Amino acid sequence: MPTRLEDFVTSTINARARFVRELRALAGYDLGCVVVEASLEDILARRYRSGAHPSAVVGAALSIIVDHGVPVFFCGDRQIACRFVEDLLRRYHQNVCG
Repeated sequence: MPTRLEDFVTSTINARARFVRELRALAGYDLGCVVVEASLEDILARRYRSGAHPSAVVGAALSIIVDHGVPVFFCGDRQIACRFVEDLLRRYHQNVCG
């Protein structure tokens, strides 16, 4: 399920230990990723309430990708993120179930 930018920032910066546990569990699935309902431009423009520096938020995303092996997709908004998840799951199902 896609996550709002505010939730992504809070989870990766303020609740990092819990989020890392969730990432470890997610990495064990056949298909797992983090889908954010925002763009990198939204992060760089600080379109979130947290006082976290944009570099810290981008660094957290890079850590998720590199350190935990879980892809992160920034999909612009909720509609695009939902479409992305639907298409991703459809493609996965087609490949697995034939």
